[in-house]
Amino acid sequence: MKKILHATLLFLFFVLSSTAMAQQVYISSGFSRAAFEDYENSKSETNLDDTGYASPEKYVFESGFRMNIYKERVKFEAGFLYHQHEINTAFISGGSKIPTTYELSYVGLKVGFRMNLLRWKKLKLQVHTHISKDWLLYGSNTYKDIFLDLFEDKSIARSVTNFHRGFGFEYEINDRIAVFTNYNLSTSFKDGSGDSSPGEKYYFTTKAVQIGVLFNISSN
Repeated sequence: MKKILHATLLFLFFVLSSTAMAQQVYISSGFSRAAFEDYENSKSETNLDDTGYASPEKYVFESGFRMNIYKERVKFEAGFLYHQHEINTAFISGGSKIPTTYELSYVGLKVGFRMNLLRWKKLKLQVHTHISKDWLLYGSNTYKDIFLDLFEDKSIARSVTNFHRGFGFEYEINDRIAVFTNYNLSTSFKDGSGDSSPGEKYYFTTKAVQIGVLFNISSN
């Protein structure tokens, strides 16, 4: 929790010091679905199999600001995000598949760039790429009526670094307000943070759809 607090304070300082340069503030929400990919346990065995198991969409929230970088076509973004996930899968033990459910909640800081590819009247087609650092707020694993607190147990990484990419549309309502929608894919770097079970490695992936509102705050 101290890492989260220090990172949040650092980010807030950065935001406050950048207010004079920010032209836009955004807020968005939507739904996301997550999965573990290329999972390896401490023995380098792939013992997770999600075949036949569907994971539901869960809530994601994001807010931050944008600054113009190049001719209103390329913009820098910085913000924070909160996302929840429920992952239904199964681990293989003795040749049997044992259903298991992961419940996860993260808070993160996110920076990156957004570029306008096409514009038609008030509608823009955009692409984006970001990096985020996400910290686990809550984590649990349930199987065979057994409940595990993953945060205390340290059996899952308590922080992940994610690479985001995707596309979206933005529609200008007037000079001050616009609405937008995003489709986003994220993939973590394979765990090497040292804050989970020794030798455990995996990619944490998400797919999200969000809608949001953009406010122009520049006095120009």
